[in-house]
Amino acid sequence: MGCNVGIDVEVRHEGDLVSLAVGGIQVKVKEAEWCRSVLGFCRQVEDFYARCTPKTTMDDEADRSGWAAFWAEWQERSKSARQKLESET
Repeated sequence: MGCNVGIDVEVRHEGDLVSLAVGGIQVKVKEAEWCRSVLGFCRQVEDFYARCTPKTTMDDEADRSGWAAFWAEWQERSKSARQKLESET
């Protein structure tokens, strides 16, 4: 879908490399380096969210379900990425 505010970076996985392109500039990094960077960012988001004031319960069932699905996928993908990195070391 992309971001309606900000910069969209094209990310393509090419074997053991990840290609990042934006504004005519392209770089390639090792997949493991990309994974470590993304997981580091994820930890920063989780830490920030944990320090925020307590959240109120959402009244709308669709919102509650969507929020739960978001965090379930977040945790699943983070765990999978960590396991992949661990298996490569």
